[in-house]
Amino acid sequence: MAYVDLSEGIEVDTGWFRGHGMRCSESHRVIFDGTPVLAVLGEPGELLREPYFSRDAVRTAVTWAGIADLAVDSALGVLAAKFANREPDDLVSLAAGRLLTARGTIDRWLEFAAAGADADPEASVSGFSTQLREAVADGCRTILDEAARAVGSHPFATAGPLDRARRDLELFLLQHRLEPALARRGREAIRERGG
Repeated sequence: MAYVDLSEGIEVDTGWFRGHGMRCSESHRVIFDGTPVLAVLGEPGELLREPYFSRDAVRTAVTWAGIADLAVDSALGVLAAKFANREPDDLVSLAAGRLLTARGTIDRWLEFAAAGADADPEASVSGFSTQLREAVADGCRTILDEAARAVGSHPFATAGPLDRARRDLELFLLQHRLEPALARRGREAIRERGG
């Protein structure tokens, strides 16, 4: 990691990011040209060193889970308002049950990860972190799908909290291609059984 003097030799393009997801983040393109380097922290490959890299992957999944919580709470709020004076129908109730199940599955994975990290703070969780992120991502996609079907288009047309959660979460999940890492993990498991 390089610590640089930002007073010269940088160009910040604040207009390149035009997506609707993550609009509140500072997603700028920064070009460094002759920027003075004040210090270099760590050695090459430092960011990939274990257990820090895989634990950061778990923290990423925790971020996804937080947005998924917002999506569940928002969807249930919309449904509660919609059915304030009448009983929700079976399909809407089923969708709400699936929302809660997906959130519960995410929570169990995160509790398991936290218990493991507390038990051995220096242990690598590289294989586990891939599976955890895949399970959390699947749960998030289930939540977004069930929420959209249950509430209909109104919360998305009016840009409510569920719409923002969906836009942000979909973009976050697209940033992490888990398939190659999950395939490597599966390949390792097959080899372990065979040999």
